Amino acid sequence: EEEGLYYGVNLRGENFLILRARLGGKNEPISELHREEFAIPSHLMEFGSTSKDLFDYIALELSKFISTHPESTKETPERQRKLGFTISYPVDQAAAFSGTAIKWKSFAADDTVGKELVEEMNQALEKHGVDMRISALADDAIGDLAGGRYYNKEAVAAVTLGMGTNAAYVETSQAVPKWNHPSPKSELVISMEWGSFVSPHLPITDFDASLDAESSNPGHQVFEKLVSGMYLGEIVRRVLLKMAHETALFGETVPPKLATPFLLRYSSCN
Repeated sequence: EEEGLYYGVNLRGENFLILRARLGGKNEPISELHREEFAIPSHLMEFGSTSKDLFDYIALELSKFISTHPESTKETPERQRKLGFTISYPVDQAAAFSGTAIKWKSFAADDTVGKELVEEMNQALEKHGVDMRISALADDAIGDLAGGRYYNKEAVAAVTLGMGTNAAYVETSQAVPKWNHPSPKSELVISMEWGSFVSPHLPITDFDASLDAESSNPGHQVFEKLVSGMYLGEIVRRVLLKMAHETALFGETVPPKLATPFLLRYSSCN
């Protein structure tokens, strides 16, 4: 039933997406859709960078995006614009207005862990003069499910497989006995966080095991490390390095760069 002009940011592994769309309300299509993808500068993914630096950059690009796509005069000026923020990492969904990063998997900005993303991003928006505040924070799977239900109320689940992987589904509140908060709706959205799934039945190779052991969170996000784009390039690098040593794949000399962890990104493996 939502109507009006809305903005969204999707923060992913090495880039982020900004979009704007007009929601027409019940049974009406989405119109005026504009979207643009931005690469995250390498210096923001190095040690020494902070979440503040990252959010400042996103807010600056959002300000430019708004200027490039001016709103029509029929917008109500006194209504503060709303920003939806989806992130390709686990977030604590205890409250839509206070998402907390559990673990960053690609940024060195580890000071984000345990801090409130909404507050930091809103501060960056205010700093750059963007009259907009985050009204909802969710991970990719929940965001995809919300988008699907806008078109079709019968949609009950969504699966993401990109830089990370997750699934979310709709469940009746009565079927969730662990929910200890007031529920104004008869249904809840459950984020499965299945990237954390681990089982002796998973086909874990020596390459997977060594990557996990040398990661910043060994023993965690095991399933995600097997299948998601964040780690596939590194798995390929480890396989190539072993082949280079044992079969002279690249000649008598092993390329020195091949010994650099995370040299290969997921985009290089497409």
